[in-house]
Amino acid sequence: MGFGDFLKGAAKAAGNAIVEKAEAVQAEKDKIAHFSDEKLYELGTRGTGNRRMAARMLLKERGYDL
Repeated sequence: MGFGDFLKGAAKAAGNAIVEKAEAVQAEKDKIAHFSDEKLYELGTRGTGNRRMAARMLLKERGYDL
């Protein structure tokens, strides 16, 4: 196993992590999509992790800029 194989494995693992993160954020967006703009703002400024990211993305889709 050479260095090239190592890099391919590392790139694949990084790609999988990105896909998993995107799926987790999308799941949070689906859970909170019905929240009011005010509640999303609160989550977007005080929330943590995937929920915070999802709230900020939803607000952006609704025309707000945080």
